[in-house]
Formats: sequence, structure tokens, C-alpha cells
Amino acid sequence: MSVFVKVCLEGKAIQLAVETKPLKNAQPIESISVVLHRSCFNYVWKREGNRKGGSQLNKQRKQLFFSEGIHSPFPKESILIYEPFWQLGIVCNKEDQMKRLESLLGVESSREERNFVQKRLISQKQAVKDALDKGEVVAWVGPSAAEELAFMELAQTLPSTENLVLRIISGPLQLRERAPELVKQLTEYAPFTKKEWSAFLPVFSEMETEKLAERIEPFVYKMRSENYFDAELLVRLSKNGKPMRPAKLLGEMYAKRPDFPVPFFRKRIKFLIETGIIERVGNEISVHSKVQPSGDHDRE
Repeated sequence: MSVFVKVCLEGKAIQLAVETKPLKNAQPIESISVVLHRSCFNYVWKREGNRKGGSQLNKQRKQLFFSEGIHSPFPKESILIYEPFWQLGIVCNKEDQMKRLESLLGVESSREERNFVQKRLISQKQAVKDALDKGEVVAWVGPSAAEELAFMELAQTLPSTENLVLRIISGPLQLRERAPELVKQLTEYAPFTKKEWSAFLPVFSEMETEKLAERIEPFVYKMRSENYFDAELLVRLSKNGKPMRPAKLLGEMYAKRPDFPVPFFRKRIKFLIETGIIERVGNEISVHSKVQPSGDHDRE
């Protein structure tokens, strides 16, 4: 009697035949599905010859990321994305949240564009819910306030999270900065189970709303005002000793404060130019001669 073992690895199926001996008084087995924990493999054992048309259960596994820019080694059909940008401020009203993002990032959107973004977030969240109903979802969280906050919000608001496991990836590299092969190597580390990751969740409920959230250490944040980093921008610009290109200043700020996207710092530079604190010198910028930057931010 043969048992056929179908091994599915990244969409490619390999079928192996294994000879078995029947057991006395054993009941016929039509199919057995086994998903090995902490592995990317999905094994389906199917007993043939007992009954035609027998059912087969193939428990799926999805990979959940909280950034569009991840270089994932996994099949496209197994990827889920959810990116609500909570590090830029937790706002309960969806319309107000969209307006806040537009203000912070310096973009203008029509009502239709806002509705599109809102519907996409709802669709992304529903996809996670559906995947949890059918199998396991592995959430990948790097050293990022955006990713940690998005995970906590999902874990708190989804109706069923028994099949949600968490992979916490330490720095210094952000997940989006890792090559696919480096991401794949991280599957060797054991994920956090619900019992383990539930300890983080109260943090999200206690967050101050409509404030920037800067990550200090895993699941620990300092809440900042919109203009908090203006002083640091001026210090960096002043220390350069001569006018510098905006792109260089943006690169330095993002490297030091990766929780916040480049458009956020671009908007702050634009504001400082409009208020006369920074002046343009051709294609470069410098601190206005009448302004004395504070060095307070150097200590953080």
C-alpha cells in the first residue's frame, strides 16, 4: 500500500511515494494534512485507493509585511501588505487621518484619491482576516515604529488571531533594506506565538493620538510634535559650514530618523524656507544668518 507525500515549496510540487504496512483493524484514511510549525514547508499526505474523490485539506500560510517596499523571497500570491502609517499619528476618524497624512507629507489629494486609499487599507485588512480564517499568517516586524504599531493595531482589532504568529527582526537594517536572501535566512528563527506577542498589545491603546511616534527601543516610543525635528534640521545644516543640497540633508535625516518618510522631512524644509529660517542659495540651502540653531537634538 502506497502513501503519496506531496511537498510544496514556493509553488513547486514534488511527489514522493512511501510504502506502508496496513495495521490490524485500522480505519481507512482518506487524507491527512500536516503543517509543520516554524517552517516554510507545507506537507500534504494523501492516502490513495480507499475512496475516490476524497477531500484534501491544505492549510495555507501567508506572509504579512507592513511596508510596500519589502524585497520578499516568498511567492507573490503568499504576500499580504498592510501599511496604515500610524507612526505619523493615530487618528480615529479615517477622513481626518487622510488629511493629516496629506498635511505632514506635503501632498494634495482629491476626495476620490482619499477614498481610494481608505478602501485599499480596508481591503488589506480584510485580506489578513480572510487568511487567518484559512490558515496561518506570519507577521514580519522589523526595527520600525510603523511596523510595530500596524501589527499591534491588527492584533487588537481582528476578531480571530489564534493563527497569527510574529517574527520580530532586530536592526540595524530595516526590513525594506534587506536583500531577499537575507529575509529568507530569518525564517530559521522561531516566531512569537499569540501568548508571547499579546504582552505588547496594551502599548497601542495607551498611545497619545495625533502625535508622531519615534521608536526608542522595541515597542517603546516617544511622542513628538510635528515641528520637533526642525531644530535638528537646522543644526545639521549649520554644521555643514556651507550651503548644501536639500537631497543631502534629507538623506542624513532619514538615516538618523528612519521611522519617518523622506517626504515628511521635505515638507519641514519647505516650511522653514517659507518662514525665512532657511534660505536658498541657488540650488542649495543654508540657515539664515539671523538664526542661531539649538544643539539639543544632538544628545538623542
